[in-house]
Amino acid sequence: MELEKLERGFNDREKYRDQKAAFLTTILANVHLKKGIDVKDLMRSLHPPTKVEKIKQDIAFKREWKEAEEVVSDG
Repeated sequence: MELEKLERGFNDREKYRDQKAAFLTTILANVHLKKGIDVKDLMRSLHPPTKVEKIKQDIAFKREWKEAEEVVSDG
């Protein structure tokens, strides 16, 4: 249990460091690029979404889709 918490904390800190580096990289690169890059694009390549994150995104998308469908049918 403790080892899992340590690992999760380490991974969170590593991801935070990568976010800062990606932010600075996009600032430096976008000065020279016609079509800019986004921090999310860099982070997606550094830390691809896990299966759990993909499932959460899918559930959130379906929920939003249902809510939008209800709004359209009400109006």
